[in-house]
Amino acid sequence: MDPDSARGLDELRTTLDATHGRLTINLPEEGTAVGHHAFTPAPLPDVLTPGQAAELLQVSERELLELAEAGSPPGRRIGASWRFSRPALIK
Repeated sequence: MDPDSARGLDELRTTLDATHGRLTINLPEEGTAVGHHAFTPAPLPDVLTPGQAAELLQVSERELLELAEAGSPPGRRIGASWRFSRPALIK
């Protein structure tokens, strides 16, 4: 799996979902392998910037902000900045 490619990331996600987040790598008998690593993904934030919200909704940031000015999707303006609730966007 190549984690630097979109296909490799999809394969890794599928593998991690199927193994409940555990991944075992078997190394060849030759050479030395030392170490252990545990990976826990960072929790997703509940409050999103316009860029994060646009990525979640798969629209451009400009389009998201135009829609937010019109009242949909749900968001809050804090000073000159917009923030969006991940649960509200998903709902």
